[in-house]
Amino acid sequence: MTGISKPKVTVLMSAFNNEDYIESAIESVLNQTLRDFELLIIDDGSTDKTFELACKYRADHVQVLSQGNTGKAAAVNVLIERAKGEYITFQDADDISVPNRLEVLSNQMDREPDLGMIFSGYSLIIEDKVCAPRRVECNRDQCKYDIENYTMPCLDPTMMVKTSLAKQYKFNPELRICEGLDFILRIGEEYPMFVIPEPLYLYRFHYSSITKTQLEKRSDYLLKVTNYARRRRQKALLTKNEFDYRIGQYLKDDNNLSGHFTDSAYLSVKNNRRKEALETAMTSLGYVLNGGVSFAKPLIYACMPKIINNIIRRL
Repeated sequence: MTGISKPKVTVLMSAFNNEDYIESAIESVLNQTLRDFELLIIDDGSTDKTFELACKYRADHVQVLSQGNTGKAAAVNVLIERAKGEYITFQDADDISVPNRLEVLSNQMDREPDLGMIFSGYSLIIEDKVCAPRRVECNRDQCKYDIENYTMPCLDPTMMVKTSLAKQYKFNPELRICEGLDFILRIGEEYPMFVIPEPLYLYRFHYSSITKTQLEKRSDYLLKVTNYARRRRQKALLTKNEFDYRIGQYLKDDNNLSGHFTDSAYLSVKNNRRKEALETAMTSLGYVLNGGVSFAKPLIYACMPKIINNIIRRL
């Protein structure tokens, strides 16, 4: 591929100590069916070989930058400033994009030019195994409902956004956690969005992730982002006790892995993918001994008829 003056899509990748995974992440972008893209990578102060490995891929359409550690939000903003594409999408340095991800997302944005952002379904990578596809179904009205209730319609790295909006809103560099949620809420308050169910992104699940192991810190940032939104919407701010009461159970959900398995199995059955649901259930059962009985719940959804699943889901 030769250099592109104005590509269709700009892919942004912020990396920090990702030497074990960054090559596969980069190659998943380079192997896209859509060829009209640029990839911008920034190493945010890594202490391992992340930057060195990324530099091997430098080309006319692949830029690799390096800076001292400033946090993901500030690092991504550096890349947003450099983006030339019509649309921006994101690629975490330890995740994988399926080969048609950029093509499917950009085609959908072209078909519905009033959209500010779209998302896709995704699967997990756990110990190098791809599992538990989550075929999220969320139309414009449902996405609007999520935004009104301070939640993301889908996993934030799956998003594609108009570059003009990304440059206007950018990420809040004060946020070291939940920067994606804040970005999505601000755009979602002004522009429509929806989710393509197809799992186009593979998200690597790490138990060591700061957003999963430091639940109190995560809760503090979620409260901050929620109150930012409430202030914009001219609503009373929540106290920490009020906020903890509303989301406490969610934060205690074993890193939310069991919840993902359950949703995956339910959505697979709903989409007449019974075999897929059973595969998810079998993977989930492998965590029962260490994670508790909640990991057995996907088996219930996988084995019961769809009509019963729908009744259970409403309870």
